[in-house]
Amino acid sequence: MHSFLSDLRFAFRMLRKSPGFTLLAVLAIALGIGANTAIFSVVNAVLLKPLPYAQPDRLVNVWGKFDKEGIPKNWLSEPEYWDLKKTNQSFASVAAFAPGNGVNLTRNSGEPLRVTATYATASLLPMLGVAPLLGRTYSPEEDVPGREQVVVLSYGVWNAQFGGDANILGKEINLDGKPYAIIGVLPKTFSFSKPADVWLPLALDPGKEPDRGSHYLQLLGKMKPSISLAQSQQDLDRFARYETEQAPDLYRSDKGWGVFARPLQTEVVGKVADPLRVLLGAVLLVLLIACANVANLLLVKASSRQREIAIRSALGASQSRLARQLLTEAALLSAIGGVVGLVFALIGTKMLVAIAPASLPRLADIHVDATVLAFTAAVTLLTGILFGLAPSLHVMRTDPNQSLKDGGKGSSGVSSQRARSVLVVSEMALALVLLVGAGLLIRSFQQLMQVDPGFRADH
Repeated sequence: MHSFLSDLRFAFRMLRKSPGFTLLAVLAIALGIGANTAIFSVVNAVLLKPLPYAQPDRLVNVWGKFDKEGIPKNWLSEPEYWDLKKTNQSFASVAAFAPGNGVNLTRNSGEPLRVTATYATASLLPMLGVAPLLGRTYSPEEDVPGREQVVVLSYGVWNAQFGGDANILGKEINLDGKPYAIIGVLPKTFSFSKPADVWLPLALDPGKEPDRGSHYLQLLGKMKPSISLAQSQQDLDRFARYETEQAPDLYRSDKGWGVFARPLQTEVVGKVADPLRVLLGAVLLVLLIACANVANLLLVKASSRQREIAIRSALGASQSRLARQLLTEAALLSAIGGVVGLVFALIGTKMLVAIAPASLPRLADIHVDATVLAFTAAVTLLTGILFGLAPSLHVMRTDPNQSLKDGGKGSSGVSSQRARSVLVVSEMALALVLLVGAGLLIRSFQQLMQVDPGFRADH
């Protein structure tokens, strides 16, 4: 420990002696680490974090399809929902919901407020493991026609429109002119695929005349613990054949009729997974370029210190001890760059959230948390090792006697020049990969903007 502290103090003195070099190296490292941390905060929130529900890996969306009619993904109808509940063997629970409906909310004869309502069966919120902040969610007995005049408020509406009134339960509001009793308030952390201000019972009637062509329901299923996604798909294939028996004219094989399940995580992430991975790969290349750049700078600095290093070697310092000293300097440089990079990342993450499209899933979850900090620490450590290896290996291969004789010229100088050339070539290659990728992306965007949508898009 004493030896390490001694190396650390010496490294700090050496960096302080070259403020221009230190500033340039720290900025290069900080930009690379900051960009990686900011993008990783998005990837972590959108792709890596499990959904904030109970057993999210067991949750799947169930879709219908008519492939041969150009409908690869379709909502389901009420009769299909009832049939699935009756015949399925894979799901512990099945819920239906109809999201995104606008309703007028009024209270105390005030001005109406337009809010978004989600109508869902009583099984949906318990399936997700939602514990209300206040009150309760509606029961199956309230999820029937004639008894559905109850409402659960989102935290946002409760806080903004009702002032966070803790005594809100039991009070009445009007939705589209109908009275509803407030029975619960959802927690602030709860979010769903489609944001909703109020939650209402779907109140489906199994006894009404079946309309199999009215596909307006989204279905969510929770697989049993012993059931895999492949097994649930086999069960849904049997269900599709059952539906064909019920209505052979509608569910015909020549229409490509079928039912399939997709993990809820996949549904939420949608099509942003691949672009985010590409973006993370791009900033990793930027970090590699920064590492090569700093390694080159350290090699130049090590070459200028060859006589000093040779004298220390002559006084008894081993080559491994000298290499460790250079690695300590690189680690300290990386640590300072990591701290500055974290500041860049905090600013960059806020900017990314501010400019991100509203369609980006889990936008509210994007922030620098413990996982992102651990990623930053790991990247900082790895970065220090990466660009610290080149000068350390160079010192270990240098003959101190030769350095004392000719002041660092000769074979060691040739070796250093060769290493710097390799690093420069690597930087150019990585930069070319980024440049080509960016060019292809811009070209694809230009072609996309030129596609005729089939209607006049101006104004």
